Amino acid sequence: MRTKNEVRELLREIKIDNLAGCKMPGDERQKKLRRLLKDIEEGNIEYNALYSTIHTFGEARFYEAEPLVEQFLKHEDPNLRNIALNVLGIHWDSRKHGKVFESFLFDEKEDEENRAMAASCLGYITRGTKDKAALRILLSFFKDEEVDEFIRDRSYHGILNIWGISFKDRPSSAKELNYERDVDWKMIHEIENYLEN
Repeated sequence: MRTKNEVRELLREIKIDNLAGCKMPGDERQKKLRRLLKDIEEGNIEYNALYSTIHTFGEARFYEAEPLVEQFLKHEDPNLRNIALNVLGIHWDSRKHGKVFESFLFDEKEDEENRAMAASCLGYITRGTKDKAALRILLSFFKDEEVDEFIRDRSYHGILNIWGISFKDRPSSAKELNYERDVDWKMIHEIENYLEN
């Protein structure tokens, strides 16, 4: 069985091109990624190395791992479900998983961080489209004061994505929203009018 340290070393070797100093040719990286995929499928990776391995599949845009990543959406560990959502929605921009993201968001038994990640994914995969269905969903969560604030915040940022608001013109997603100061209520009303037509 491959230990966490062995996996960490292998992941370090296959970091993707956007990291400075990466000299590994693409085909070598693919071989190592395939080896990690096979190791997971055969149960040969320690449990505590799964998260970082799945995340690396996402960063490397290693789409061959999609069936495996999808399996982790049903894993008992909420952290592994979270990284599977992140990989499919944010790293891979997988629009075909839109209903999956909606399902996670509506599932009140699901971990709140995963529901918030699902809101982020839904906004990300429909960014700039003004998609009415996605806007309705995220707007309903954002406006519901009974919903956890983290989910509401992520829903608002998802709305900004869908509406095409640039990152420089929005509040930081790294901090909690102040609903009086940070929220563009004029834009929210504009979106509500758009959805009525």
